[in-house]
Amino acid sequence: MSLRSEKGQVLIFIILGLSAIVALVALAVDGGQLFAERRTAQNAADNAALAAAQALCKNSVPGAAALASAADNGFDNNGATNTVVMHNPPAGGPNAGDNEYAEVIIHSVRDTFFSQLIGQSSLEVTTRAVARCRKSFDYAVLALNTDTTVRGIEVVGDGNLDVNNGAIMSNSGHPTQSIYEDGSGSISADDIHANGGTSCSGCVPAPVAGIPPVPDPLASVPPPTNPGGTCINANYSGSQTITLNPGLYCEIVGDSNVSFVLNPGIYYIDGPGSFAVTSNSTITGSGVMIYLSPTAGAVDMTGNANVNISGCTISSCGDPGYAGMLFYADRAFTQSISMTGNATWNAVGTIYAPSSFLDLSGNGAVNNLSSMIIADTIRLGGNSSVVVNYDPGLNVTPPATVSLVD
Repeated sequence: MSLRSEKGQVLIFIILGLSAIVALVALAVDGGQLFAERRTAQNAADNAALAAAQALCKNSVPGAAALASAADNGFDNNGATNTVVMHNPPAGGPNAGDNEYAEVIIHSVRDTFFSQLIGQSSLEVTTRAVARCRKSFDYAVLALNTDTTVRGIEVVGDGNLDVNNGAIMSNSGHPTQSIYEDGSGSISADDIHANGGTSCSGCVPAPVAGIPPVPDPLASVPPPTNPGGTCINANYSGSQTITLNPGLYCEIVGDSNVSFVLNPGIYYIDGPGSFAVTSNSTITGSGVMIYLSPTAGAVDMTGNANVNISGCTISSCGDPGYAGMLFYADRAFTQSISMTGNATWNAVGTIYAPSSFLDLSGNGAVNNLSSMIIADTIRLGGNSSVVVNYDPGLNVTPPATVSLVD
């Protein structure tokens, strides 16, 4: 009996093996090309979206800016190998319909190499990016500290924080207490945002966690120039009315029924004394800015103090960048700013203390704050009732910003 030849079977196995090798090579080479193309297209979409958002901030044509940027990055919208589409506002996603956002979608078609041997002649990639031009600033209350171990905003006891026509943001990365409420207090605003997790059953609406930290919107505002000369020691006590003029101060302290009247301008406190109004004292003035240098002492408003002041105007402070600024604590000023006891504020203008702890604890009714409040961390306690009637037109206007959001 003769044995059947197995040469034909070996040939079949060889062909099948070569086919598998070709498929693997195609996957490796063309798969790598696909990955590289996706990365290139995504970078181009990101840049095009940012260009469109920058155009929005400059009141120019976002579509033209997006197409020019994409072309510079190798996607010329020729309709054959690629298309570039810009939507303002975005056609989909969480920002659909919002004119502050620009959406760019790039679709790319590239010929394959080895994959043509297995019937795949081309590969397609679609990428999307969304960028924002923020012309207005929605956060009336902003805690800048990003640490994961600190509470950015906390309300304890019976304190209440109510923001009208504005939002609240805590940059704290604390996993559960970026915004913290304990007791019978409450927090309300148009929106309540936090970078980390929150513990706030009294928040209305419910906080949204996982929001990227918001950069200091006033980081570009320079401190005022030291007016020079010998600093004035304005420390008074007893029932009397004291009128102060702008200039360089060692301290401004009023105790036991002092009534300060501030003429318009910048009050530059260089320390080491403090800014304090206590024990039934009052302070009034319009068109003023209280600047706290790095060496100034703490700010203290306690014991039935009454504060009724409004921030800089262009005519009172000279620099348009200060218009709307009420308190400016230098970025190197780390002392606390306290409004405690039964102190009452009626303040119009920005309270800017990017490196300070702002303590609004006490039993006073704090109302009519037409203010933007920016501090390192913020706390309310006792029976404090802080009402912020936010009006961007009365505060320092942050510059328009461009950011990639998706």
